[in-house]
Amino acid sequence: MKTALTLCSLLCLIILLFPACGEDEVEMTPRTEFYNDGEFVFLFSTEGNNVTLELEALLDTINQIGGTFPDTDFYTVYADYNRNGVIDEGIDVLFSPLEDGRICRATLIRQQATAPCDFPGNVSGQSRFQTSEAAATDHVTHTLTLPKDQLTAGDTASLVINMYAPETNSQRLPSNDTLFVNTLEISW
Repeated sequence: MKTALTLCSLLCLIILLFPACGEDEVEMTPRTEFYNDGEFVFLFSTEGNNVTLELEALLDTINQIGGTFPDTDFYTVYADYNRNGVIDEGIDVLFSPLEDGRICRATLIRQQATAPCDFPGNVSGQSRFQTSEAAATDHVTHTLTLPKDQLTAGDTASLVINMYAPETNSQRLPSNDTLFVNTLEISW
């Protein structure tokens, strides 16, 4: 009887100490704000090998999502893939939605030129007109989900985000300087 009780106690202890034994744990980070100037709020979160960017235009209270360019709300995320502060042809990339909802991924050639779009199946995006924790008024929010290794080879990504609304035109954040002179950093 003592042997059975001791064996039972040992099994209970093993279960308590190793509850995830045999299960793959997915590393997650909570939604984290990485830019907020009162007009735009940018957040990111990770789950496993993916990162999700949430791009909110708090003052864009006119729903022009899904329109035809130039009468539409959209964004472009630029990634300085090797984080060296300059555009590297064929290395640095951008992501931007097209009118049909697909996400264009293109490598940069120079400031105003890219290679043709490709459409990775593991990149997705969505645009919504809604309220959020940042603002009680309906506004434009874009979401982009993609593998981390599409933004950088390491654990920190250097980004520039261009937000476009027909009534305000284009705003590059963190600044309108030459691409990648100033960047927004996210780490996981």
